[in-house]
Amino acid sequence: LVNDLFQSIRALKFCGSFDLGLLDVGLKPDQRAAFEQTGIKVVTAQVDIDYPARINWESQCPGIRTLTATPYLRRYFLNYDLYIWLDADVWVQTPEAIDTMLIHAHSPAVFLAWELDRCYRAYFDNAEVWQKFGDWYQTSYPPQIAAAMTLKPMMNVGVFAMSATCPVWDAWGAIYTEALQRTGDLNDKNFMAHQLALNIALFVRGLPASCD
Repeated sequence: LVNDLFQSIRALKFCGSFDLGLLDVGLKPDQRAAFEQTGIKVVTAQVDIDYPARINWESQCPGIRTLTATPYLRRYFLNYDLYIWLDADVWVQTPEAIDTMLIHAHSPAVFLAWELDRCYRAYFDNAEVWQKFGDWYQTSYPPQIAAAMTLKPMMNVGVFAMSATCPVWDAWGAIYTEALQRTGDLNDKNFMAHQLALNIALFVRGLPASCD
């Protein structure tokens, strides 16, 4: 998947130049070397957040370090003014997708996408969806936070852009770290805590965001 992502990027021309990077959360040596030979900066994800259930989580899902690393990308790729994150299963269809982020992310706000669209009406008209969001928040965050967030539209962290000086980085990492201290066994509810943490930073803390 990530190889396809890089190929989709290289097939297009953009308004600005940028480097490509990859977090290694379990690549085989030959896989890593293949990416590095094409000029991609490959760095190994470390323990950015320690928490009581970490060993258990990592044994069940070795790639979980991707989630704990994303609020700390500036540690891995130093001295950049702007950071764009794309999940490995993303495909860049048009240059505008990246160009828009390159333009908007130079502001103090995080630039990201709503997980909500007029085309999804049948999905979000279903009360079960909002109940699921509520269950996610209640699993990882205090009752007052869950109550405030349950009916808020979700912002997706699979694609986002932030400047190096954006205040959202630190708030996101701190909220996520606090949530992980309360986790038990890994499940489909607490797995979402890292995306929820960013939503809390924006909706509850009022940190700046630009959405498209």
